[in-house]
Amino acid sequence: MSTRRSFLSATAALTTATVPLLGQAQAESSSQNKLLRAIVGTAAGSTPDVIMRVIQDRVGGALSKTIIVENRLGAAGQIATEYVANQANDGSTFLVASTSMMITTPLLNPAVKYSYGKNIVPIVGLGSVGYVVVTGTGPGAPKTLNELFDQLRKSSGSYSSYGVGAFGQLGAEMLMERAGVKALHVPYKSAAMPDLIAGLNTFAVTTVSEAVPLVASGRLRALAVASPTRMASLPTVPTVAESSSGKIDLSNFSLEVWYGLFAPAKTSSTFISTLSNVVIDTLKRPEVQTKLDAASVVVTPLSTPVFAKKVDTDFGFWQETLKRLQASGRLS
Repeated sequence: MSTRRSFLSATAALTTATVPLLGQAQAESSSQNKLLRAIVGTAAGSTPDVIMRVIQDRVGGALSKTIIVENRLGAAGQIATEYVANQANDGSTFLVASTSMMITTPLLNPAVKYSYGKNIVPIVGLGSVGYVVVTGTGPGAPKTLNELFDQLRKSSGSYSSYGVGAFGQLGAEMLMERAGVKALHVPYKSAAMPDLIAGLNTFAVTTVSEAVPLVASGRLRALAVASPTRMASLPTVPTVAESSSGKIDLSNFSLEVWYGLFAPAKTSSTFISTLSNVVIDTLKRPEVQTKLDAASVVVTPLSTPVFAKKVDTDFGFWQETLKRLQASGRLS
């Protein structure tokens, strides 16, 4: 943990191959120095991809650079993260990453070839996407979160997610742990919602961005949002905490995935500070916030030290949570 907290103080000087951002001596050709690569570990159209593409031209313009978004898919973001962790620390390449890529995936899979704070470090926080508990709308489908719990007590039921360790699975198991119930986990590589709509699974915990259009069209029912307060995109849906009862304490229950920019370790503090400031200024623009709001992204610009502290705090939370869920046999 101390390595993560002190990454800035341990930043090394740039080598002669470094590509500085603002008018410093350049060792590479001018055409190369004008390009920055933003590596995204998910497909085009995914939330981190959308965030980066919304801001890339504005951020690039402010830096007098051209930012290229490059999607490197595979292994739930591990390939992209490992790639960036092994790039030169010259400021030419950075990563758009999430909570799962930086924290939960390494905790669940110690074999990954990167480690937050050791060979990859934070630049700036971008925002987050919340989660919502959803079910089908067919006969017998629960209409409230407590009705869902009652059904699971009477019969096991099932829930869908995008795989073991995916945030949807973690959220579902954390929720059922609080309620003292269990359900069969049905993992999907993609398209988990059609079977839920068809009534083949009992419920799912999924992102607001995935749920909103399906709820609006009447194909899914939102039971509760896993956020501290109600969401503007689902204003009539209560929070999980609001569903607390005398039997079940759901207070302070929250599940979100955040997104941020990260760089190879020992990247210049000048580069990190400059990019962080420009990104924060860009995210504050009303037109940018409008576009990201349409993608159900809660824009939360966080400076490098504030973002680093958040990552550290979340690392501790997930380390404890995953250990507990694994010990109880809930992660399978």
